Amino acid sequence: MTLEDNIRIVLSLIDEYAPNSVNLFTEDEDIQNKIKILYNQPYQELSQVKKIKKIKNISKTYANNQYYREYSLPSDMYQLKSIIVTDSDTNKIVNGDYYVIESANKIYINDASNANYKIEYYAYPTTITKDTKNNFYLELDQDVQNILPYKVADNLLKSDPSADYTAFRQAYEEALSKIDNRIILPNAIVESEYDF
Repeated sequence: MTLEDNIRIVLSLIDEYAPNSVNLFTEDEDIQNKIKILYNQPYQELSQVKKIKKIKNISKTYANNQYYREYSLPSDMYQLKSIIVTDSDTNKIVNGDYYVIESANKIYINDASNANYKIEYYAYPTTITKDTKNNFYLELDQDVQNILPYKVADNLLKSDPSADYTAFRQAYEEALSKIDNRIILPNAIVESEYDF
């Protein structure tokens, strides 16, 4: 979903959607001026609830010495999940020869290693500002994208003394409590001495 699509949902929720309007689909200039700015905080918050998963290949050069060469970890890395090391032929996972210094945002890989290295990590989302393009694709998972408008609507209406924004806050909190963070569902293998 794009930022523009999400903004349309917010404006529809608060009865400010004007599809024929030139500027961000609303006639309300105050909302036009601040809606994108109010996206960043809940966008960042939701990225910590349902983390943005990424993988980066380490492009390394090989040498025949036992030198540990320094490579930078991704600049948008929020948390390191794992280092995946595979052989160069079958992509079977193997043990690697490396170490990580997270505080320095570096990984050190032995030049003599012929393995392939991938970094699996959770990323910070892109910051949303007033200048963010409308066609910017939200990096959050779809389930979280769909609750983002409720928090933005809540933030938009908090400064309006005549508006009852609590319904949006309650809808947001209820949806937030139902988010399923599981990646792999548990399963079981049942063995039986009988043939079926």
